[in-house]
Formats: sequence, structure tokens, C-alpha cells
Amino acid sequence: MHDWDRGSTGVMDHGRPGQPMAWRERYPRHGNGRGQRRGMSGPVSHEHRGGSGIPSRANIFGHPIHPTLIPYPLTYLTSVLATDIAYRRTRDPFWARASGLLLKAGLATGVVAGAVGAVDYAGVKRVRRHPEGHLHAFGNVAALALSAWSLKRRNGSHEVQPRDTALSATVALLLGVTALAGAELIYRHKVAPIGREDPDED
Repeated sequence: MHDWDRGSTGVMDHGRPGQPMAWRERYPRHGNGRGQRRGMSGPVSHEHRGGSGIPSRANIFGHPIHPTLIPYPLTYLTSVLATDIAYRRTRDPFWARASGLLLKAGLATGVVAGAVGAVDYAGVKRVRRHPEGHLHAFGNVAALALSAWSLKRRNGSHEVQPRDTALSATVALLLGVTALAGAELIYRHKVAPIGREDPDED
């Protein structure tokens, strides 16, 4: 018979009597018996417990649309910085044309993704309750506006000016910040999961 079967270690009781210390008493982070987990900095709020997510208002059979669309403009618009740098190093007009095409593709897909995201921003209170929601929404709008300005500046030119590259770098940095804010909304604040809805929110 193992020690844990005799209860000499006090590691886990398996629901049987005679154990000197239950698991949750020894490790309170795993639960306190009242449906609440305890984290390193204290009790975990209701929002962060399992099953307390807010599904996306724009979804297909429960699957959120916005997280599916957002990788396209994110990839296109951040890649502009790479093609701009490639032009600055090689002076090959190919890279300038590539930057223009990426900007057009990023703006087109960004408008679609932004429109879908606006449905969640307007329809999910939890998004507007956290600063990450405002940062994600308005930061992406700013990135699209800067990209449109960058495209207008180029005006079909086969050259990339230093200011164009600076705009591309600004957009890439801004999109990195808004992507982090979006991840916080999903993984920390549980916006747009696939599962049951939090009964405490609309």
C-alpha cells in the first residue's frame, strides 16, 4: 500500500476520511470550495472564472468572425515596413510596388475586419468596460488612417521616401500594441470565447 493510500503524507484525500490535510487546504490556489479560485495576488474575480465568457455578437454558429479576419490586415500592413526597408536597401522598384499593393490589401481587409469588430465594440459591454477595448478599437482606426495617408503619399510612385518608411514603422508598432490589447480582451477578459454566456451581462 502506498503512503498516500494510508494518508501519511497529507497530499490528497480523494474524498476519503482519515487524511490529515486535504488538497485544497494545502494548496489554496486550486480552490476554496465555494466556486472561487485564488491567484497569486488574491481571489480571482467572477469574470476570470471558467464559463464566464461573453460570446461575440458577430459570429457564425458561435464562432467569432473578427478574430478570423484580423490576421489579414495585420499581416499586410506590418509587411509594408519590410518591403519599404527592402526598397531602401536595394532601390529596386519591385519593393515599392509591393508596398503599395500591401497597403491596398491591408486597407481593404482592415475595413472589413474593423466593421465586424465594431459590432462587438457596440454590442458587448465588457469590451467598453476595459481600457484594452478602447485601445484595440481606436488604435486600429488610427492604424488604418495612417496607412491610407501613406498610400496617398506614394500615389503610385515607384520610390519609397524616408517619411513613407517612418509611417510604415509607426503603423507596425501601433498594430503590435492593438494586437496585444485584443489578446488581453480574449484571454484575460474572456471576450468572444466559444461557450456559454455570462448570465450577469447582456
